[in-house]
Amino acid sequence: MEYNTQRSPLVYTEYGRGIQEMVDFAVKIPSKTARNRAAQTIIRFMEVLHPQVRELDDYMHKLYDQLIIMSDFKLDIDNPYPAPEPAKASAPAKPFVFRQTPIKFRYYGKTLEAMILKAAEMPDGAEKDAALNLITVQMKKSYYLWNDDILSDELVAEHLHIISNGKITYTEAMKGEVYSSFYNKPSLERKSKYINVSAYENNSTRRYHNNGHYSRSNGNGTETGTRRYNRNENNQGFTPRTSTFKRRRPF
Repeated sequence: MEYNTQRSPLVYTEYGRGIQEMVDFAVKIPSKTARNRAAQTIIRFMEVLHPQVRELDDYMHKLYDQLIIMSDFKLDIDNPYPAPEPAKASAPAKPFVFRQTPIKFRYYGKTLEAMILKAAEMPDGAEKDAALNLITVQMKKSYYLWNDDILSDELVAEHLHIISNGKITYTEAMKGEVYSSFYNKPSLERKSKYINVSAYENNSTRRYHNNGHYSRSNGNGTETGTRRYNRNENNQGFTPRTSTFKRRRPF
């Protein structure tokens, strides 16, 4: 038995060992016409295995490039596109460098800090006060989403002073008010409560089942029977807009 560890490594693992063996076989075909037909067949298989490649603008160019690279640049066919160069294909990918810029207050985010720095460069006046008014409103909302306390005006003034490097002095004109309904955050006790009462088990005396039968318990025992529905009733055992059953309260 031949194991994968004894075989040559796959160039593109997403196509599997079968496509790689088809490419290796196409390289050994002596006739160029037959190699062209084999290459077109392999391209169709590659397209079927990864149909999302069709979303690219020039996906056929990418498939032909991958075919040539999988053959170790040995497949001689009539390529409708320029063949990739071995030096560029084997070059390691450049690492993506993330900008490690520190955030002074993580619950505000980098965008809000950039807005504060931009507002600090504005000349004093009504336009600057209006911009900072909107910024302070967003600061209070962002703070409350990550904390259980409401951001006070004293903290707003302190945070503005820190983020702007002392360029902004908080005034009453910059004060932003948040609607009180925004602070109605559901408590953990409310979130843990989940009332799920089935429509088949109402507060009425009868309990209806999916098969149309019902059962009723009384002092003399359990009574069973078949439910006959009226025109204004559905097959769930209650009249729409009249029967009362509990629903989950939205948070």
